[in-house]
Amino acid sequence: MTGNGERLGRDAMRGTLLAGILGAATAAGQVLGPDFTSAELKCQNGIAAAESKLLDARTKCVAKCLKAARAGEVPASDCQGPAFGGATATCVLDSEKGAEAKAVAAIGKACRTDCPECYPGADCAARATQVVGEVSAAADAQILPFVYCGVQTALTKDEAKCEDTTAKAVTKLAGGIEKCAAKCKSAESKGEVAVGACAPPAQDMKTADCVGTAQDKAVAAIGKVCGVARPGCYPQFASTLFPGVVTSVFQARYAPTWCGG
Repeated sequence: MTGNGERLGRDAMRGTLLAGILGAATAAGQVLGPDFTSAELKCQNGIAAAESKLLDARTKCVAKCLKAARAGEVPASDCQGPAFGGATATCVLDSEKGAEAKAVAAIGKACRTDCPECYPGADCAARATQVVGEVSAAADAQILPFVYCGVQTALTKDEAKCEDTTAKAVTKLAGGIEKCAAKCKSAESKGEVAVGACAPPAQDMKTADCVGTAQDKAVAAIGKVCGVARPGCYPQFASTLFPGVVTSVFQARYAPTWCGG
């Protein structure tokens, strides 16, 4: 059963965080026509998908490394971006099979037909490199260091499970946020949603509910596991704090992704 404290935490995350921090992340609405094509929308939606998949892939690389670090098999420094080390450097940075290279390739595929003019120089190759750099920097500086804040070799089994569960939950949330926005933008482009209603905090109720559901799932997943034991570096309301941070990071990416119109 959800306690009053957790409900209040969710309300604070949705109200204060989304209306305050994210209220500035707006972009022009888009309706398909001569100046905005379905191919351009496909490109923008593809970039959004690539962003969340990149975070997910990087997180899996780091989680695998930290599991080995806890067992004393590799130094914990191998797991720290942006340089990484050992097998983790290959997992993230390899020029062909690394998480970053795959993201660049995915964006190139999505934007092959047409690149939105609102991207600098209408150059989607350059935009792909920029996107990868921005999402990677956010993962390394704003998300993973706080999720994996404990001294890995000193964690109990339950504390390590809390960190791993939190990482999975927030990366899944990032993907959910991007999917909610992309679905809304597709509907907006067809005139099914009011122009501008997808921009966070979304005025389109289906999109707002979509984001809220994704947040609730993350809160519940973290609360369930971390309620048993959490690392000493975790705050009391970690189950709402971490989803809130990831929400702010990824909804702030709305404007540069779905620009123009």
